[in-house]
Amino acid sequence: VIVLPHSIGLLIAFVATRFLERGFDETSTTLTRGSKDTCTFLQDVSNHIHHLYMYNYEELESHLTELMNEASTHIFLDLADSSESNAMAELERIINNMPEAKRILSEIAVLEKELRFNVAMLRDGMRGLKRDVTFTCTILLADSKCRDLMYHSMLQFLDSYNCLHLDKLPHTDIFVEAIGLIIKSDVDEIPRRAIDRFRKVGDKIQIAMEAIIPALRMDISRGHDLFQKEATKVRNFVDAMISDVHFRTVESTKSFEDIYEKFGSDRNAVSLIACLFILLIVLALIAALIFGCCINKITGTHFLLLAMMLIFCIFSLLLLTAIFYFVIGAIAYQGVCAPLRDREGNALFSQVDSEMDLNEFLPASGADRDSIKPLRMSKMIRACQANESIFQLLQQHGVYNPEDIRDLKIMSENEEDDKREMNFDEDLTKFFMLTTEERNSLEDMRTGNLSDYFSATYAERMCAPLTPDLKEIQKELESLSNEINVVSEQWNDYNRVGRVSLKNEAMHLHLYEQKYTTEIMKLMEQLNKKLAVVDGLILYENRNFSNSVDILLSAILRSESFIKTKGTHYVNKLGVNLTSELNNQIDDYLKHLSDQIELNVGRCSPLSYIYYRGVDLICYRLVDPLSAYWLGMLICCFTFIPVLFVAHHLMCLWKRLHSYRVAPIAAVLPMTGCPTCTGAPFVPPPIITCTGAHETFCVCTEGRQNRTDGGA
Repeated sequence: VIVLPHSIGLLIAFVATRFLERGFDETSTTLTRGSKDTCTFLQDVSNHIHHLYMYNYEELESHLTELMNEASTHIFLDLADSSESNAMAELERIINNMPEAKRILSEIAVLEKELRFNVAMLRDGMRGLKRDVTFTCTILLADSKCRDLMYHSMLQFLDSYNCLHLDKLPHTDIFVEAIGLIIKSDVDEIPRRAIDRFRKVGDKIQIAMEAIIPALRMDISRGHDLFQKEATKVRNFVDAMISDVHFRTVESTKSFEDIYEKFGSDRNAVSLIACLFILLIVLALIAALIFGCCINKITGTHFLLLAMMLIFCIFSLLLLTAIFYFVIGAIAYQGVCAPLRDREGNALFSQVDSEMDLNEFLPASGADRDSIKPLRMSKMIRACQANESIFQLLQQHGVYNPEDIRDLKIMSENEEDDKREMNFDEDLTKFFMLTTEERNSLEDMRTGNLSDYFSATYAERMCAPLTPDLKEIQKELESLSNEINVVSEQWNDYNRVGRVSLKNEAMHLHLYEQKYTTEIMKLMEQLNKKLAVVDGLILYENRNFSNSVDILLSAILRSESFIKTKGTHYVNKLGVNLTSELNNQIDDYLKHLSDQIELNVGRCSPLSYIYYRGVDLICYRLVDPLSAYWLGMLICCFTFIPVLFVAHHLMCLWKRLHSYRVAPIAAVLPMTGCPTCTGAPFVPPPIITCTGAHETFCVCTEGRQNRTDGGA
């Protein structure tokens, strides 16, 4: 039973020695790898900071520069929108589209004539057909069914549908001639001259803007320098942390290497010798048990004596080795593993945490160290577990505050400096877009023959259906002719001619449907498409030509009045809005930059992973084997004491049992020899009483074969 824990302790110590040897080999590699990963992480943070501060601001600077360069254009366009000056551009569009509209209207005129011809042919055909059917039913056929057909069918309305009468359809030739007159006149120059007059206002706005743009550009360039300085400050802060981590890791790695070089080989030899001695003791004890219980007790006592001698020789060495590893393991556990595994209940970590301020290990930020809150190790570990960012943690302890970026002043706020405020003082009271003659020319164009043009006037007459359902009437005529065709002796020539006439008219209806109705509908579809194109070219807001031009002229007059009375004030207001827009975009950028740095830059998750991975490797491969080794040694040392007592008692017991087989005293016998062996008279030997009151056996040689039965 005692040998079993002894063997377990030996196994623990041996396995721990092997793990410890490998742990010493990998510790420096682990520290170096963790240092590189940490430095890489911090370098990425530094590059991210540079990107946010510099590259993003350069993009903002380019955007603001473009905005300032196009500011005069934007102000000019805003003035055009607010004053309805865009109406002149619409009027110019209409006049410039006149040649294209004339070409399309010429095509429409051809289609219109063809449409009128086909409609007239269909209408005349319907009239003739209705006249022939009426003659047949009233003169040739005296049949009630024929009269019912005339009274109750749509036959009488074949030529009376409104869509079959194009009397009010506009004559496109008039519109073509009117557009020709407009093209021949110089009315197309009127919008160009008006727009040139309005552009002169834009030139004046540009001159006023050029006076303030240099100062604004200077402010934005100064912002570039401010962000360069701030980015350098933060990057220096991070670079200092990288250097600090690197040099401390080099020192730690060198310390581990020095320890391994000085004590690694001796420690391994001592550990192996200790395990070897323990193994010899275990083997001696096992051999003693085997020989003492099964083979020869004297040999078993010899092995017990060997085990006791080994225990007395190495007990102190093993105990000192266990104590040494215990001290080293306890210190390593408290320093490395306790912060990770048991921060709250670890007294040493709590003491160190209360005494250590990590601000002392951070590079100076220019602030007063006395005014900075202490940055504890436990706070760092909890923060990284919560996946906060580095800058959030530094902000909470006053080391660095990303929100200070929002207080940066890019644009100058000097109220006495007029170089940054637009001053548009041009006199626009004499501004005009159209002269009186130009207005009269446009008015003549509006009231000319083109004034009534509108595609809706065509659509009112180009409608459907053109006639009643010709197929239905055709079926009625064919049915009537078949019903009249009765074989009878009373059939005469009139009835035969009437039957043939009805069949002919039914066939004519089919031909009219195929020839004219289908063609007319195709022509109407083509006309509608072309008219829609013309509407888009020369109309405004889906009104006829006269109303379109009238609305645009009214808007142009209102635009003149707005620019004369409110133009100067409106332009200055837009200039102030430009400065405000620049400030707003910069403020939004600063807010976004602060939020990005505070929330998304330098997340602790990668750093925490590096830390926990390194600590886990050191704990599992170095600290835990140290603790396992001294635990195994202590188990062996504590089992040595009962082993000594048990071994001593076993030695005594086995020797006493063996003495029963060997005479403890020499018996005085006569020269005649043993009576049993020689047959001499029996002399009782001395009696040695043992447990159970048994007598001893004869002292004769046990191996003699010629022994007799007498004497005993």
